Amino acid sequence: MRILALELGSWSVKGVEFESGFRRFEILDFHEVRLPLRLSDPVELYKRAITDLFAKLPSNPDKVVLSLPASNISLRFLTIPVKQRKKAEQMYRFELEDSLPFKLDDTVVEHVIYSQKDSSLVFAAIAPNRFIIQHLDYLKKIGLDPDWLTFEGMGLLNLYLGSLVKESPETLGPTLLLDVGHTKTNLSIVNENRIEVFRSFSWGGFAITQNIALATGLPLEDSEFQKHQMVLDNAPNEQTNIELRTTTLQAIGPLLSEINHSLVSYRNTTKQSITSIQLSGGTAMLKGLPEIIGKQLGGLPCNIFDPARTFPLKESLRANLEAPRFCEGWGRGNVFGRKSPLVFNFRKKFFGKHTSLGEISAFVSNPNVLKLGRYGATLIFILFIHVTAASYFAEQESVKANEELKKVFADTFKSAPKALKTTLTSNPQELKKYIETKNKEMEQKLKMVSKGKESMISNVKKITDSFPGTVRVDVNKLEINDRNLTMEGVLYEGDITSVTENLKKIPLLSEVLITLEGQRFTYRAKVNGR
Repeated sequence: MRILALELGSWSVKGVEFESGFRRFEILDFHEVRLPLRLSDPVELYKRAITDLFAKLPSNPDKVVLSLPASNISLRFLTIPVKQRKKAEQMYRFELEDSLPFKLDDTVVEHVIYSQKDSSLVFAAIAPNRFIIQHLDYLKKIGLDPDWLTFEGMGLLNLYLGSLVKESPETLGPTLLLDVGHTKTNLSIVNENRIEVFRSFSWGGFAITQNIALATGLPLEDSEFQKHQMVLDNAPNEQTNIELRTTTLQAIGPLLSEINHSLVSYRNTTKQSITSIQLSGGTAMLKGLPEIIGKQLGGLPCNIFDPARTFPLKESLRANLEAPRFCEGWGRGNVFGRKSPLVFNFRKKFFGKHTSLGEISAFVSNPNVLKLGRYGATLIFILFIHVTAASYFAEQESVKANEELKKVFADTFKSAPKALKTTLTSNPQELKKYIETKNKEMEQKLKMVSKGKESMISNVKKITDSFPGTVRVDVNKLEINDRNLTMEGVLYEGDITSVTENLKKIPLLSEVLITLEGQRFTYRAKVNGR
């Protein structure tokens, strides 16, 4: 399986290409496509850059990993006064809900629990559903449909935590990680194996470029070149170099100020101080920057974090590789290596990517067809569709699809003998005949249940079709019986008035009423002639 982990930066689009196989997980290549220093039309520029990057790949990836923007995610650190992980798992959502300005039911929550002396520390990342929808729509515009969506910064954290396995983290003390990019910086503090602080702020190396351009009158491209030629920690000899160095140090001031604020807050909260600093990102590669940051923060040891020193990498890739610039993508791709400390993924459940089997699974799990009252036979009918699809994809997706097929078949035909299950799931043609027979039986049952009128499955389809493409909703509950219809959900986009009008046109329904509470809606109606 080929995996592509992407980082959509403001200076370039970077990609790390992996290959995963049986007991094997390795990096195949690093890719980068430069962007203009000023993004006049981000959608078109990213679209072109991604097209160029994919053109460099020998084949299209099977999985793509990306992240949600930092502005779309809320991060929380919660101290739960119990040490048992199971109890902390049960309690943390109640604590989390009190600290959020939005409803937890309308979000995707990912978390990790760390055990402490007399308590548990919960690191949670929360993404509101509407932001996930908006970002997925944006990614589609630039030509991407990711399988995995994490938060910005998880890649570096995964690499650093993974590197601690070969050391003794308890002897290192709290470490400050700084991923300094072109327009933003991610700051985190790791103590032993725990993430205790994470924040993101809008300062990057472009601030230095702009200061140089203003001070010298040079174009941005020339100023960018000058920035990388300077050695910040050396005493300059020429007047021009003195001016450039002074201008650069002034631009770094806001970065140091943000870092100091975070460190003071950390000391006040934990009564501990950091013992070392690790830098990554493109701006971290500026000559002399680690020395300046180390001096300004009390003479702490400050080094460039290079994952190539810890993790296996082909010798052919090591030559001329600035590995610290690819930390974020490298760490993101590691989620498929089954060794990642953090595996936060916001593309799950409702937002799970529709793959060959995933599309069928999403259809089966759709609340519109799950709760059909006395017409439970309809659910079995739908599961037949699932098994039919699985039998087809079993030949194309090998082991994974076969496991999916066996599971679905066992859940659907619970009374079938074990020997029959084994025979049918290993022979798609026989399975197809078996399902065709069951479908005919089901059609007869549905005709009997419908009493000569339209089957319930047809009426459910009319109800779901009443939602036009311009209206986006999450239907949490749909119950229908001989007398009543109840439907509850959340409106994300569009005008729900059109849905109400469409429902009133369905002959099966009468007295259609809607109740709105913010974005939540509830439909109630009478069922005629059943």
